[in-house]
Amino acid sequence: MKKLLTISLLFSALVLFAFGALGEAQVAITVNGERIQSGARVTSRDGTLYVAVEDLFRDIGGIAYYSPIMNKANLKFGKISWVISLDKGVAITDGREVPLEGKVFVENNKLYLSLSLLAELFGFRISTRTQETPTPEAPQLAPSPRAGALMLSGVRFSSYNEEMRTRITFDFQGGVPPFTSQIDRERNTVTILFRNCSLGNVASPVAVNDPRVGTITLEEKNGQVEANIAFRGTIQVREGKLDGGNPRAYFDL
Repeated sequence: MKKLLTISLLFSALVLFAFGALGEAQVAITVNGERIQSGARVTSRDGTLYVAVEDLFRDIGGIAYYSPIMNKANLKFGKISWVISLDKGVAITDGREVPLEGKVFVENNKLYLSLSLLAELFGFRISTRTQETPTPEAPQLAPSPRAGALMLSGVRFSSYNEEMRTRITFDFQGGVPPFTSQIDRERNTVTILFRNCSLGNVASPVAVNDPRVGTITLEEKNGQVEANIAFRGTIQVREGKLDGGNPRAYFDL
């Protein structure tokens, strides 16, 4: 079960990996004595372990967003924030730069970071354990859509105050459905209709509470999902979508 944690800058994390016959791994992180199981994919390249960072941070209560268009990722855990600049080959925070060579790669629109880089950036204390025959914990399964069906499985957001924008991301299972959006400036609402789509186990409303966005409400009706984003002030909306292993639609306000 995914949990949102509020932690201080000084923390320790213990990461345990159990490898199966195909070299896949499951990751569990213990933060301040609490163990969190993550379904984030872990893979090995040339003897180095990498983890799908967006999936990992979503499970442990951090914020991670990778933009193939910008060729950058924003990571935040507790009070620590980093910008992963793939075009410049460095991770950046408060004037400090850490080289990325050999520590990151992208596969199927997913960003993977090495465990050593995560330890360097966020102060994780990491140990690994290899087992030939692991005994995995029973996973918490999300509702499975019927074959060929599309389902809205999550909503997340990232605020980029230095760029004066907020990104709302809708995650899907099965692919990104066709959608339309409309701005109602009298009601200060952006309405998005995702057609031929069902609503998964996603809480509504979603509180954003940043300078541009207040709340996001979700409702399924007549075979489509309606999302209403309440905004503040005068905005413009830029939308896009990404398919592949982590299908999603995003809206920059």
